[in-house]
Amino acid sequence: MVFAGVRRLRLHVLASLALLVGWVWWPWWPWWPVSLRLVRSFCEPPRRPREALRLAKRARAKQDVDSDASASDLEELDLELPTFGERKWRKAPSSWPAEVAELFVPLGPHTAATRFVETAPVASWLPATLYNVLCELPVNEFDLQACLYPKGSHLFTAPQLRKLLKAAEAAAPDRVLDVGAGDGCHTAVLREVSEEVVATETSQGMAWQLEREGYEVWCEDVSETWAERSARTRRRAFSLVSMLNVLDRCAAPRKLLAAARGILEEGGFLLLASPLPFAASYYGPETRWNGQPLEDLSFTGFGNWDEDGLRLVQEFLPSCGFHVKALSRLPYLSGGDVLDGGCIELDDIVVLAQKSTTT
Repeated sequence: MVFAGVRRLRLHVLASLALLVGWVWWPWWPWWPVSLRLVRSFCEPPRRPREALRLAKRARAKQDVDSDASASDLEELDLELPTFGERKWRKAPSSWPAEVAELFVPLGPHTAATRFVETAPVASWLPATLYNVLCELPVNEFDLQACLYPKGSHLFTAPQLRKLLKAAEAAAPDRVLDVGAGDGCHTAVLREVSEEVVATETSQGMAWQLEREGYEVWCEDVSETWAERSARTRRRAFSLVSMLNVLDRCAAPRKLLAAARGILEEGGFLLLASPLPFAASYYGPETRWNGQPLEDLSFTGFGNWDEDGLRLVQEFLPSCGFHVKALSRLPYLSGGDVLDGGCIELDDIVVLAQKSTTT
């Protein structure tokens, strides 16, 4: 028993050294997949229990269903029943004016959100410790996450997204550009509702994972490259651009939205999700930038979900050339690590906005 424990500890140390040497001493990119396999093979992530987020699983209320409802309608209704107890997910804030509140589409959360919490992948002690140590180096934190953390996040399901598209009177998208695709969990949902999905990522580690799953990946900052790429390609424009929890993690949100507008076809849609209250954070290489947006964001600074959400819909997005057609509120769930308490929940606004003819 003791010998097995010592042997496992030695393997942990060897994996740590492989990661550190491959990352710091040599050009790290060709070496990190080896380190990834070593660390993950000896550090199976624990699963997060149901109580992790203190979910108040609401007893399913009896539903009044028309006698002529089809079996498929009943099945879809059952799937979409919310399992999170808070009322905030099911209706617009009472402080919102009627013209904004009527855009609210109650989507759930879906029962898949509860299932995700029950089985959320959580990084164990060793990769979590390595992550915190290596974050002190001038490296991209998303590259570290791709290497050390298990894949896993949840925002919506394909039926929920179709419901939002229907509320916005938007057809099923032909081509989708998923900006900041991350580990690809949401990209997979987008692929279910569209004909073609292209992913973009500034993190080489995340881009490598996406390529392994068969996606076309642009490893670049589209806010800088979209004009050049559009000029040299003859492919048709995108009908939907997705930015899920990206706006709060980039230096220039307005510039990124301007790029999205340039990439979209006429009448195309922006699918935007952002945690509120809005708080800018940064995960890229260390620079002199202190982590705050380099551009003024008119909808921030109010310190509560209702105010920031209203300003986002009424002022910020219209000023960037988008007209909001439908919106909702959903928990953004992602796997964390044992040092931070495991599964992470963010309170997201989800917006479907159409490209305006004039800015």
